[in-house]
Amino acid sequence: MAVMLETYKHLTNSLVNRVNAQRGMNNRLRDAVLPRGVRKSFVQLAKLAAERQLAVGILAEASQRVPGNKFAITAVHTWFANIEETNLAVAALNENWQLTSDQLPAQAEWHRIIYKNTPAKAILLSQPVAGTAVANQPELLNMNVLSAVAGSVGHFASCLAEADQIAQVAAHNQVLLVPNVGLLTWANSLEEAIAFTETVNRMCEIILASTH
Repeated sequence: MAVMLETYKHLTNSLVNRVNAQRGMNNRLRDAVLPRGVRKSFVQLAKLAAERQLAVGILAEASQRVPGNKFAITAVHTWFANIEETNLAVAALNENWQLTSDQLPAQAEWHRIIYKNTPAKAILLSQPVAGTAVANQPELLNMNVLSAVAGSVGHFASCLAEADQIAQVAAHNQVLLVPNVGLLTWANSLEEAIAFTETVNRMCEIILASTH
């Protein structure tokens, strides 16, 4: 029994040390590919998304393309209202190379797919109330309600929560309304992604108001 306990203790400590080492490497990599000013801006914009009630709770995700075929992304269960630089992880476009898989959010693969198939430089996955409500009722999506929106945000469309659908629809639309998930937006910057999301959400507010 003593031998078994000692073996279990050794395995547990090895696992903990491996995870800590991995996170330490991620921190160094994050600091290397994301200069301090960029990290500070990322955090400020994530907080802005929370202030605009686009990213509420711990379901939202944001990412930004960085050099070396990688992207910085908010770690799993990040609360945007209180985000810090330590909440940023690093992932790679090559799914066979991952430094922080235990820290990546639920839909990190969607971010990777969009970066690989579009010129996106930043992505926001959020759950604004009106936008998410219309995403869950795609038959309500009426592009003529506010006709200027499509031209302003690089087009938008309803999209199933499946990787192949994300890839196909994102190639022609910058805002995806995903049922039971929310709004998935890509743009040239995180600031622009927030603006696009807010614009489509306002259109969805008008759609919902017109149905009553």
